[in-house]
Amino acid sequence: MQRSRMILALMGVMVVLTLSTTLAAGGFTNPAFEQQWNAGEALTPNFWGPLTTAKDGVSEPYMEASGGNRLVQYFDKGRMELTNGAVTNGLLATEIVTGRVQTGDSTFENKLQPAIAIAGDAENTAPTYVGLATKGAALLQPTNSASTGAPVVAIIGTDGAAGTTDAAVSDPAMTMGAYDGPTRHNVAQAFVDYRNKAGLPTIGYAISEPFRSTVKVGGTAKNVMVQVFERRALTYTASNPAAFKVEMGNIGLHYFQWRYANGAPPAASTGSGAPPAAQRTIDLTNAVAFRYPATWNLDTSPITDGPPRVTLIGPTPTLLLNVQVTDQTDPLDTVLAGYVQAAHKLASGGVTSEATADRPLGGEPGKTYSFSGTRANKSPVSGLIAVVFHKGKEYDFFFLADTATLPNMDDITGILATITYQS
Repeated sequence: MQRSRMILALMGVMVVLTLSTTLAAGGFTNPAFEQQWNAGEALTPNFWGPLTTAKDGVSEPYMEASGGNRLVQYFDKGRMELTNGAVTNGLLATEIVTGRVQTGDSTFENKLQPAIAIAGDAENTAPTYVGLATKGAALLQPTNSASTGAPVVAIIGTDGAAGTTDAAVSDPAMTMGAYDGPTRHNVAQAFVDYRNKAGLPTIGYAISEPFRSTVKVGGTAKNVMVQVFERRALTYTASNPAAFKVEMGNIGLHYFQWRYANGAPPAASTGSGAPPAAQRTIDLTNAVAFRYPATWNLDTSPITDGPPRVTLIGPTPTLLLNVQVTDQTDPLDTVLAGYVQAAHKLASGGVTSEATADRPLGGEPGKTYSFSGTRANKSPVSGLIAVVFHKGKEYDFFFLADTATLPNMDDITGILATITYQS
């Protein structure tokens, strides 16, 4: 009964959620950072990564900056810097692959590259940044232009060594599409198209050749194509939904972990002298993460009760997703049965269709329940509930809409396909 009341309350407020992996930053450290973040997120999904996983601003040494230091803020996908009044973005991928931390326009500090996975789950042992710089160093060497349409044949194996494969390539996205003359590297067609949309200033020129590898994503082995550019690392996964076939690696997060392996410096004040803009902080540390399209918006309404959760609002105004994490003791079938009962109460005017299914979520066995029907006032309602257990925690994803059938199913499928657990 308690579970039924809980889901009815969640459904009643019609919210769409996304779970955060860490405590949120206190806010954007500078208004100019917020402007750049908003502009990027409008271009392509997950351009910078959510504010909920960003770091608070810090002061870093930079020789040419006023006073010898500049304000920076790290996001999953990159870093923003306030250098003498201008917002710039660092060559993080270049620094981490070459093992040189830039402390001025022409000054550097040497630091060993990290054994951090470039793509997929953190537990992946290849490809890593140090592996690419050593066993995979051939892929970093300048090369001649390949024929347009030539297949990407370079690989990095599970041992981190670079090689080639004669496996056939039928996907045109996995062929050579351009040549970056300034850095003398070929660029895969998938990344040419993506860079054209995201912009050269964001991605930079290629500093490696594209290569194929098999990595685990959410515990499931996937074949991916990877290429490192001056500012970002890009991956291409043919089996992903269209909106998520090309994704940016978490170069901002990886660089922060590398540079501050012994702990981050104290948080800096905002460049404007004012406190950061008020933001909702949700403690879902070591929980779960997933990606969502830029057409979904974070709901910043305060949460005053109930389990940890966070909200997104879909492109259809009446489409909602609510995700929450709770401790669990009941079997998965029992949990789902409670949600089915709650859905029937919500659609008290009549359930017109419903279905349950077994569905892996983030590599764990999960279950989904979808339904459509009418409320007591005969207005339409539809929803999908996904439930999964991981290490003693219950993860619930509630999609709900005031429509006869659930809209934006490609978005919903993509969200569920990118679930990863952080513990």
